[in-house]
Amino acid sequence: LVSSLKYTSYVIPCTVLSFAAETKNNGNGGWYSVKYRDETTEETKFTRRPLSKILRIIDDIQTQNNDVEAKPKPNYQVGSIVEIYDATHNAPFAFPATVTAAKYHPEHKSYSYALVHGITKTNMNNVEENLLHTYEVQDVGTRSLCNVGSASGEGDILMIPCTIVSHSDEEHNYEVVLNAAANPSLRSSRRDEEEILSLSYLSVQRFLQ
Repeated sequence: LVSSLKYTSYVIPCTVLSFAAETKNNGNGGWYSVKYRDETTEETKFTRRPLSKILRIIDDIQTQNNDVEAKPKPNYQVGSIVEIYDATHNAPFAFPATVTAAKYHPEHKSYSYALVHGITKTNMNNVEENLLHTYEVQDVGTRSLCNVGSASGEGDILMIPCTIVSHSDEEHNYEVVLNAAANPSLRSSRRDEEEILSLSYLSVQRFLQ
């Protein structure tokens, strides 16, 4: 019997293996032994749950006296690179970031996220999902802004114009060409040189306009 396993505020699919009637009158009515797939580790696990925590599926519809809804998976997984911008306000840039946590809000049926900003390295908490977007790899020849602060030794953040030369999806890196003359804060010996650097996706900021 394919059923649903109820936890505190959501349900997950499970398979009933056996049922044991309750020998003592404690209100459970009996126990099911079930197996289910852990959504985080993808491993098959086994557990015992009281009769009241198992929902029977009829025609693929979960039914119970309480209107319990399944917890959806987040659109953005922990560890993934995303872009942050407000599409409703003509934002000039898309900021790269890494997802560090996802929190489900059943009352709103939506997620908020914790992020680490790719440029500033600051932690961002409770970021609404509508501000996040799937990371868009920039094409060769795209004009962007690159944070070369660490590479130049001139500080933590140093944004100068650059152009994408190539990209590696496996390593999440760009090769970019930049002109040192575009920013006078670079050392004078480099101002008239055109340089090629290898930078993480998280160090390159995409123009939206």
